[in-house]
Amino acid sequence: MEPVISFQVIETGDPEKLIVHDFSDWGVDPTLYSAVIQITLPGAITPNTLAYSKNSYNLYNSINLSISASIAPLPDGLYTIKVTAALDPDTYELEKTYLKTDNLELALGKLYLKEYDKCSTCNVVKELKELKDCLEGAKNMIKIGEITKASANFDRVQEQVGKKTNCVNCN
Repeated sequence: MEPVISFQVIETGDPEKLIVHDFSDWGVDPTLYSAVIQITLPGAITPNTLAYSKNSYNLYNSINLSISASIAPLPDGLYTIKVTAALDPDTYELEKTYLKTDNLELALGKLYLKEYDKCSTCNVVKELKELKDCLEGAKNMIKIGEITKASANFDRVQEQVGKKTNCVNCN
């Protein structure tokens, strides 16, 4: 019986973690197939090929993704994640795109709380709510395969949050 690859990225809200849970059906003898995961970071061309534990939670961070020598936040953006199972000469794989937004969501939350304390009905608060909705829309677009639109929405939110975070003349 050939394996049926299935996995899900688990939302953690933690910028330092990327958790992938394996839901694959590995057949009657899961040890027959070797399994690896390839994770392509936002903006990267070459994927990181890493160990992948079957029917388990797999935790990836800045150390095992070769970003830094210590634990640090992972970059936000589009991740390409591919799980491959192999048993010579057969190969089975599943690739998904994941939009990681933990850093951006935290920055947006900080702005929202700062502005909300000043005035809960002001235009800035309304704009921040719209940005939050736009970011949530980008995540949903990924789920239905609208990668280009999701990326454009994500970039727009990231740009606006950056402007508002670094604003010198804001009240």
